[in-house]
Amino acid sequence: MTAETAPHALALDGVPARRAVRLKLRILAGLLCLSALVWLAVAFGLVINARLATEQEVEASFQIAARFIASRIPAIEAADAPGAALAELIEELSEMRHVSATVTEEGGVERSSVPAHEARQAEEDEGVASPSWFTSLIHAEPRVEVFPLRFADDHKGRVLLESDDSDEILEVWMDFRIILPLTMGYGALILVISFVSIDLIFSRLKRVTEALDDLRGGQLETRVPITGYAEFRPLADGVNDLASHLLAKQRENQHLALRLLLAQEDERRRLANDLHDEMGPHLFGIRATAGSLKHLVEAQSTDRDGTLSETVAAIDAQARTIQEIVRRVLSNLRPMSIAKVPLCDSIGELAAEFERISPGTVFDLDCRTEDFSFGDVVDLTVYRFVQESVLNAIRHGRARRVSVALVSGPAAGAVSSLPTVLDVTVVDDGTGPPPKPGTGLGLLGIAERVEALGGSWTAPQRTADETRTSMRVPCALARRIDPDRPTRP
Repeated sequence: MTAETAPHALALDGVPARRAVRLKLRILAGLLCLSALVWLAVAFGLVINARLATEQEVEASFQIAARFIASRIPAIEAADAPGAALAELIEELSEMRHVSATVTEEGGVERSSVPAHEARQAEEDEGVASPSWFTSLIHAEPRVEVFPLRFADDHKGRVLLESDDSDEILEVWMDFRIILPLTMGYGALILVISFVSIDLIFSRLKRVTEALDDLRGGQLETRVPITGYAEFRPLADGVNDLASHLLAKQRENQHLALRLLLAQEDERRRLANDLHDEMGPHLFGIRATAGSLKHLVEAQSTDRDGTLSETVAAIDAQARTIQEIVRRVLSNLRPMSIAKVPLCDSIGELAAEFERISPGTVFDLDCRTEDFSFGDVVDLTVYRFVQESVLNAIRHGRARRVSVALVSGPAAGAVSSLPTVLDVTVVDDGTGPPPKPGTGLGLLGIAERVEALGGSWTAPQRTADETRTSMRVPCALARRIDPDRPTRP
C-alpha cells in the first residue's frame, strides 16, 4: 500500500533542513582555510629565511670589503700618485657584491664605486624591481664604516664603505615570483583534487541515503550498487542486507495476511452458505405455510372477526422481514455472485443497486476486464473497494456523477497474454473526502486487504474538480466465466 509521507521538516538536533550547514561545504571550507594557512606559513617561512640569508651574505661581503680597504690604505697613503691608487681601489671594490664605497678628498674630489654585478643586473632586469612591501620585509639597516686617509703631502681624505642589499632583495624577489605562484597553484590543485574526492565520496553516500529513502517509502527492491571502493562495500552490503531482510519480512507478512484473509473468506463463505442453505428453506417453509393457512382460513370462513387472518399476515410479514435481513447479512458476508460471474457483472449489479439507492447520481462504468473472474479474494476486494469508494462519494462528497473504471492486462515483461494486473479507479465530482481521510474502518479494511494481496492503494485525493482513488492488485488466478451460465440462487 502506498502512503503519502510528509517531508522531513527537521534535520539533526531539531535544526531546520534548509538551515543545516552541509558537511560537504564545511569540509571544503576547512580545506580552503587550511590551504590558505599553509600558503601563508610557506610564504612567511620563505621571507624569514630570505631575510636571514640576506643579512648573513651582506654582512660577509661587508666584512671582506672592510678588511680589503684596511689592507690597502697604507699603500695608498704612501703612494706618489694617490689619485691613481684610489681609482684602482674603487675599481676593485666595484667587483665586490653587496657593498658600495665612496672616496672623498680635500678639495671636493669624490669617487664612487658601482659594483659591476649591479650594473649587469640592472641591464638584465631593466624594468624589473621588487615591490616596496617586499623590500620592507627583507631590507635590514645598512652597515656603514669610515676609513680616514692622510696622504704624503698632508692632505686628507676618507673612504666611506656602505652595505647594499638591494641586489640580493631583487634576486630573492625573482625567486619569489616563481615560488609563490607555484605554491598557490599546488594548493589550488590539492584543493581541486580534494573537492573531486569529497564529491565522489558524497555521491556514494548520496546513493546510500537515496536507497534508504526508497526503503522508507516502501520500495524494498531497492539496492545500493556495489562500487569499486572497498571502504564503501560494508556500508552498501549492510543496506542491501537490510533491504533483503525487510523484503523477506514483508513477503512473509503478506503471506500470513493472505492466509488470514483466505481463512476469513472461507469462514464468510461457510457462514453465508449455512445461512442460505439452513435458514432459507425454513423461512420459505414458514411463508409457504402462512400462505396455506391464509387460503384455508378464507376457504372455511371461520375467521369472522379477522383475528386469525391478521395473525397469519403478521407471521408472513415477520418471515419476509427475516428473509430481507438474511439477504442483507449474506450480502455483507459475501455477495452470492462473487467469483461465480465475471467481475464486471458483479460491479454492474453493485452500480445498479447504488442507482436505486441514490437516483440523483449518475454512474459510469468502464469495464475492460472481458469475462474474467480473478478469484474469490481479488473479486471480493475489488467489490468492497468500489462499494466503499462510491458510498463515501455519495455520503460525504455528495457526488452527482461517479465513474468506475476496471482495466486488466498483463504486467510489464509478462510472457502470458492472460491478465496479471488489475487496476481499479473511482472518480467523482463531489466535495472530496472527509477532513481526516483514511481513518474509517472501511478504508482501513480495504488497505489491509490490498496489502495482503501485494498490491497498492491510493487514498481519496481531491484534485481540480474531482476526487480520485485507485488500487492495483496482482491477479494470477484470472479465468473466463460464461456470463450466461446460471448461478446459484
